[in-house]
Amino acid sequence: MSNRKKGMMKPPFGSPKDVAQANDLWSRISGYRTWQSPAGMSGFQKGRSPHGKYLKYYLNSIAARDPLAPGAIVVKENYMGKSDSMLGPVTAMEKIPGYDPADGDWFWVKFNPRGEVMKNPMGMSLAGKVAKGMKKGCIACHANAGGGDFLFVNDE
Repeated sequence: MSNRKKGMMKPPFGSPKDVAQANDLWSRISGYRTWQSPAGMSGFQKGRSPHGKYLKYYLNSIAARDPLAPGAIVVKENYMGKSDSMLGPVTAMEKIPGYDPADGDWFWVKFNPRGEVMKNPMGMSLAGKVAKGMKKGCIACHANAGGGDFLFVNDE
């Protein structure tokens, strides 16, 4: 019996298509450590839940010019301590025109340090419109970013 027949909606993230898109994104960001950091955010930055205690940010060349431009990619390394050996998840956002207009057109993904898409406790892959419509998660948190653009890296 399909989810639709049971009266359940298909979740807006974690589908095989989302995972394939995330895997493609990982291949395109493989050299992200050579990318520019946002102004004033080079090296370790203080983090907060649900991310690591420390964070490092990277912007692709498009995001470095305009973080809201189509094709902008923001990568965030999440660290459990202030040491490169303590790298945890790597989270990324990609601006894709028409992908999710209500939520800034961002594609969201959470990778482990090896580039594998991580899963939530319910076994859902954390790629796509992660936690759309929920009270907690990527979209709900980033909806609070200044300017209504779902980005914190450009907030002062």
